[in-house]
Amino acid sequence: MIPTVEHSLDFQQAHACYQDAVGRWANLMSRQGEILRLNTCDNAYSNGLTRDRVYFVQAGTLAYRHDDKTLFQWNEGDLLGVEHLAGAFSQAPGELLAVEDYALLVGFRLEDVEAALVQDAGIRRLWLQIIGLQQVLLSKLVGQLVEQENQPVPGFRRFPEGAEIIRQGDEAEYVYTIIDGTADVLVDGVKVGEIGEEEIFGALAVLTGGRRCATVIATRTCSVMMVHRDEFFLMVKTHPHLFMALVQDMAKTILKLNDRVVDLQGR
Repeated sequence: MIPTVEHSLDFQQAHACYQDAVGRWANLMSRQGEILRLNTCDNAYSNGLTRDRVYFVQAGTLAYRHDDKTLFQWNEGDLLGVEHLAGAFSQAPGELLAVEDYALLVGFRLEDVEAALVQDAGIRRLWLQIIGLQQVLLSKLVGQLVEQENQPVPGFRRFPEGAEIIRQGDEAEYVYTIIDGTADVLVDGVKVGEIGEEEIFGALAVLTGGRRCATVIATRTCSVMMVHRDEFFLMVKTHPHLFMALVQDMAKTILKLNDRVVDLQGR
């Protein structure tokens, strides 16, 4: 099991121990194995690989892919399909096991593996060692693949009635959401809109890097969630649904402003 990212020394050491244990286990089980050759394909489970066997990779490479990303590869000396012993399951959407060139596997029926584990203490000890080392490798792999990042921590403030939440012309440091309360939006002292609960505001200046284009004043006491601009970009990245909510709120604001312009022109 080799990750596609650069692997650390401790991963290499654990992998060497893992392959040694797998090789000895496969040798003890060799009489009960059946050869399977797979050619290049996008999904090995649609081309001969079955869930009623555990496979020793004798040669070649299989790649585990998820959402078109290759996360790791099964190579010569690896044991594939240990999870088959856990029972029936289906592949998740976007999950594939691809053969990049060819793969030569030795398959062992689950019932033969189970019988050997019950009857042979040596095979059982090796199997437990393999399971433990595979868990170690997966843990190290996840640690290498997960991005190092701090989760955004929003702040909260209360603004009394009549207080300015943001002021026209100021630099944009925060994006706001009213948790409780209401506020008016003013441009050059003229009211152009209102903001209610759960509405996001102040994002436009943050996204464009410009200054505030309007003043927002609490019309009754407001509890407001504030997210700093740096954390806001991180939050959008880690919570895509937030971006959709933001787009919806911006669209509503544009419609309100269009209606306001029409009203002013009609006077």
